Amino acid sequence: MLVRLRRVLVHRPTSRMLLLAAALVALTAPATSLAESCPAPSVFIPSYGTEAWLETLALNGVSNANAAGVRFLSSLHPAIAERSLRGDEYLLSAQQSAPDAELRGVALTLTDPRGRPVAHASASADPTGRDPSDLDHELAAEVTAALTPMRELIRVHQRAIRSSEPNVAIYASFHAAPTALVLAVEQRGALRFELRDCDDFVLAERTVQVDLRGVGDVDRRWVESDAAGAGAITYVSDRSGDATIYLIYPFERPEGVTALADGDTLVPVTVGGDVVVEHTEAGAGVVAHGRSHSCDGLGGDWSGTSSLTFDLPEVRGTLHGSGQFTFPAAPEPGARTAASWAMSGTLILPDVGGAVDFVGNWSFEAVLHERDGTWLLGSEGGTVSGSVVATIPDVGRITIPMAWPIEHGPPAAVAFVEQLPECGP
Repeated sequence: MLVRLRRVLVHRPTSRMLLLAAALVALTAPATSLAESCPAPSVFIPSYGTEAWLETLALNGVSNANAAGVRFLSSLHPAIAERSLRGDEYLLSAQQSAPDAELRGVALTLTDPRGRPVAHASASADPTGRDPSDLDHELAAEVTAALTPMRELIRVHQRAIRSSEPNVAIYASFHAAPTALVLAVEQRGALRFELRDCDDFVLAERTVQVDLRGVGDVDRRWVESDAAGAGAITYVSDRSGDATIYLIYPFERPEGVTALADGDTLVPVTVGGDVVVEHTEAGAGVVAHGRSHSCDGLGGDWSGTSSLTFDLPEVRGTLHGSGQFTFPAAPEPGARTAASWAMSGTLILPDVGGAVDFVGNWSFEAVLHERDGTWLLGSEGGTVSGSVVATIPDVGRITIPMAWPIEHGPPAAVAFVEQLPECGP
């Protein structure tokens, strides 16, 4: 263990304490221990001559041991034989001792695309009395162990650069909430986001650009993430239509390559327009169907039609109704208003006998809900009340008052459409 610590040097640009930490990672961290979603780094291996047997053996050992966490590229491959090192590729070079050297040895050096050292490992031994092939395999195995896991050695280097240089991230990503906005005209919508790196590192004090295409406007075009990597903007529009909010964060990767954050970088917005809610609920011998719409978005006058079909021992038949209700121009989630429906139809009362005509009203409260950017229309409370006019054998024509509570189903989603038939051209 002490020998390996002496032979492995891992460099970070700003802190000598991290040299030892990187070496310890190389000795103790398995290649599968990384709880991150960062893409595998690319490492370029140049070709070597036929005499460089120990170099080739060491490079093969390192690439085989780290193939699960690192993407290795070699100029020996025909597709990349003629090209040079690219801007996001690390370079793994090797050098073996001269044939007449007193010690047989090999050294491997890993550098980043800017030439900064990432890790170095070397091994040597006196070849006297040793089988050359066995010795070379031992030396190659020693440097392989020292540079495994290579992916974590590179991550240590990347994180050091991220901590010491401004606007650097490994692979930045946005997490927005909600991922879509559905709003009424003049209604303000809050959009929150978190900016994090692929290893869940908080990207604090980073400047995010906000762009908008379509109707409406946002309160800020530049947002600086706070200590938790979070930020927020507010959107509002004075007319109906569609829009898209873009979150833009250009950053520099540790390799020196510029990139843009991915993830929830665009958020679609729907504002106002004609809206419609249609749903059917069934249970306990009653089927309720309703369709309500507004030509002024969520706010304004709503009109609707409905039906209640009964198949109960005491009541059978269908009632049809229509009515309206009104929400304020820019309703907030939780807004409620009184609704009244005129109901009529023919019912059969088996206990009384014969067909009866029902005339009455359905009164309830209409309620707007908002969940994760989706608007819902629900109804609460209320009763259906009225009377039936029936002709009973041996009694004659009588009027029977009726009333029963309504059990409402769950709220139904509000659909925003470009043009409803009821709203005209």
